[in-house]
Amino acid sequence: MRARSLALVALAALALAPLGCLHAPFDPSRLDARALHDSVATPAGEARFHAIPFPPRARTRPTRAPLVLVEPVLFRRELLLEDGGLVATLEDAGFPVWLVGADVEVAPDARTSATGIARAIGSVARAAGVDHVDVVSLGLSGAATLGALSSLAEPGSPVRVTKLALVGTPLDEAYPGSFASRTRAIAGGPASALCMLDGGTGCTRAFRDPGAAAWLGVLPAPDPDDAKHARERYPWLPRIEGTSVLFLAGKLDGVAPTESLFPVFEAWGSELGAASVHKRFFIAGLENSMGHDFDGFALLARQDGASAVWDQLIAFLRE
Repeated sequence: MRARSLALVALAALALAPLGCLHAPFDPSRLDARALHDSVATPAGEARFHAIPFPPRARTRPTRAPLVLVEPVLFRRELLLEDGGLVATLEDAGFPVWLVGADVEVAPDARTSATGIARAIGSVARAAGVDHVDVVSLGLSGAATLGALSSLAEPGSPVRVTKLALVGTPLDEAYPGSFASRTRAIAGGPASALCMLDGGTGCTRAFRDPGAAAWLGVLPAPDPDDAKHARERYPWLPRIEGTSVLFLAGKLDGVAPTESLFPVFEAWGSELGAASVHKRFFIAGLENSMGHDFDGFALLARQDGASAVWDQLIAFLRE
C-alpha cells in the first residue's frame, strides 16, 4: 500500500505541474525508495534504468514469478499508475509487479534499451531470489524487450523469461507506411509532434483527442534496424523455446497494427514442433467480443474499457 500511496501523490503533483514539466527526468525514488537501478554506457553518456516494486494486494504470500512491466514510452508511465489502472489491476490479481523503464527524458535507442531492460530484469530476479520472471511489454518498448529476451535466452543466463506478453508493440516496421517510417523525422522528440507531420494525416485519435493526448510521452531515438523485416531483425525467433508468448493487438491501432505483429508471431518457434511452442495472437476488437475496436491508447487506458483487454492478459499470465 505504501507504493500505491506514493504513486498517487506523484500523480497529483503531475496533475498540478505546468505542461512543460511533464517530461522532466524521472526519479523512481518518488514512488518507492526500494526501486532498483542499472546503468548503460552510451556515446552520449549514461542511460539509467529503474525497476519499481508494486507488491500484490492479495493477503496471501505471492506464489507467482515476478511480473516485469516494461513502460510504453509513447504514453507516460503515469497512465499505468492511475487508480484502477493496469498496475493496480495486476496487483489486485495477485501479481508482484515491477515497473521497468528508462529514467531519461528521451527514450534511448532500442539496443541501449534492450541492455538496460535485460539488466533490470536480472536485478529483479536477484531481489526476488528467483531464476525466472514473466514480462509484459507495452507500446513502443517491444523491440527493446525482444532484444533483452535474446540476451537472456543465451546459454549460461542466470534468468529466463517464462511468459511474455506484447501489448500494442510494433515489432516489424518494414511494411509500407509503418509507424517508424512515418515518424523518422521526429524520432527522439515529443510524440505530440506527429500531428505536425504530413498536414496531420497521421494524427490518429490517440494523438489528437484531449483525453489521450494528455498522456503522450516521447518517441524513441531512431533505430536503423527499424527498416528490417522480422526474420532479419530477430534471426533467433524461429528457434526460441521455453517462453510462452501472447501477441495482443488493437484492431484500430495505427502504431502497432497487425502487419507489425503477425510476422513476428509467424516466425516465433517456427523451426520447432507445434508441441514445443505456446503462442497466441489476440485482436482486441468487436470480432472477439470486445465492446469496441481498440487503438493503442485504449489498450492501456482504464477509461477506454481496457479492463476487458487486461482480462485476456491476466488469463494468459495465470495459465
